[in-house]
Amino acid sequence: MTDPSFLFQKASNELLPPEESKFQEEFDEIPPPRQEDTVKMQQEFSTLNFPFEISTGFAEANNTLKAWWITLQADKTAPYSERSLLFEKALKSLSGCYKIWFNYLKESMEDAEKSSVLSRRYQNVGYLFERALSFLHKMPRIWLMYCEFLIKQRKITKTRDTFDRALASLPATQHEKIWVVYHAWALKLESVPTAKSVMKRYLKINPDFKENYLSYLMEKEEFNESALVLKEILDDDGYTSTSGKSNYQFLMQLCELIAGHPEKIVNLCHF
Repeated sequence: MTDPSFLFQKASNELLPPEESKFQEEFDEIPPPRQEDTVKMQQEFSTLNFPFEISTGFAEANNTLKAWWITLQADKTAPYSERSLLFEKALKSLSGCYKIWFNYLKESMEDAEKSSVLSRRYQNVGYLFERALSFLHKMPRIWLMYCEFLIKQRKITKTRDTFDRALASLPATQHEKIWVVYHAWALKLESVPTAKSVMKRYLKINPDFKENYLSYLMEKEEFNESALVLKEILDDDGYTSTSGKSNYQFLMQLCELIAGHPEKIVNLCHF
């Protein structure tokens, strides 16, 4: 009868790799890869672009904001032409998503800034903003982005119309966010009548702006309008100066204005 320990030892020896074999000799003859070849291979792999259909497959299969956002972040280094197609695909499924629209508009503006304001790119971004606002007209940040984009192009009429559209679309609680940018833009305009029209509307919701408006009028030598503003301040018993001036100081300012420019002050009657 064969000893079981002998059989166990024999089986263990068969499982061990041979000390020398033809395969091992052939493997040892293969030289290790050179360092420059390894670096080159890594560079080629890092620039490898997968097909657009493969990169969007995960997002389309899940069709959620999280899935699309992961896909958009993964392809962040792609050129704008590819990124725009990716954003369009995402919006096809999530047309009213603020997060996707915001980043799409932001990247589109950055791409347009590489060219002239008269280029077709700026016009296309304008169309893109109009599309976004058809879904997100209650979002003040999108309106402000659009207005600031138009201000860079110096489109005065279009900018003013867009500010007015924003005020008409947003609830009254959000108007202050628009007016902060709107009146600051108006103060820098070369067109004094347009600026005056905007600031008179702003005074209705923010009477504390009256002295800033007065300073603007004096700077633009609108002395007749300045006198009317000073008269309003003096007639208002409850008015509190934001600069700490007294009624006497406002009265002296009005008297100096009338004495210095009597021919330009024509609407100040029965003072």
